[in-house]
Amino acid sequence: MKRILIYFLLLIGLVNTIHAQTLEQNNDFNCYDFNGIYLPIEFITSLEHTKNYTTAMNLNKDYKYYTVLIVTRDRIICDIHQYDTYQTVPVLEITKYQFEYNDGCILTDENGNTYKKISDDIDSYYNNTYNNFIINTVMKELIDQGGIIINDAGFIIPSLHNKRFGVVAYIYNYSINANLYLADELGNQYTLEISDNEYILYRLDTRTWERTTIFWSVKIE
Repeated sequence: MKRILIYFLLLIGLVNTIHAQTLEQNNDFNCYDFNGIYLPIEFITSLEHTKNYTTAMNLNKDYKYYTVLIVTRDRIICDIHQYDTYQTVPVLEITKYQFEYNDGCILTDENGNTYKKISDDIDSYYNNTYNNFIINTVMKELIDQGGIIINDAGFIIPSLHNKRFGVVAYIYNYSINANLYLADELGNQYTLEISDNEYILYRLDTRTWERTTIFWSVKIE
């Protein structure tokens, strides 16, 4: 009888262990590997293919998915479609989010939209990671040739005496389909347009939202 009781207790322990492992694998926040910053896969794919941030952002002009998700062990922080405004997913809704490994960490939200992790870093200001991802994707070839140098959440152009630029993010329906909208440290704005391996930086008139003169250009051979 004692032996049967021992076996029974061991069986309960095994079942509980399997259940706990299943929860750990499927629960959104029990696996530290999934912690990080996620962007929509549709956005990433478009950005990599077109090198055009405006085009990629306009895919979501109807707000069908979140712009960014920040995943920690016990919460998900998501944008609510207003610049720099975020909310935490309520605990009761966390189970609606699913995670899997498929060429990286993939998250599926409550509406079936998919996101891919771009960074493990959840401690620094997330906008730096977001902006650097955009710059590295859109301007990869120019970076590889030393035409620009990543600097914090922006970049510098050595040939312009290390003048620094930052990305103007979260834009929709701008009149110019620029690869990037940029601003310098004085607040002057520019559009970056890429054509036939040439990177052209135009001054932007913010009163009319029209480009004016060429500020800088370089062609990659």
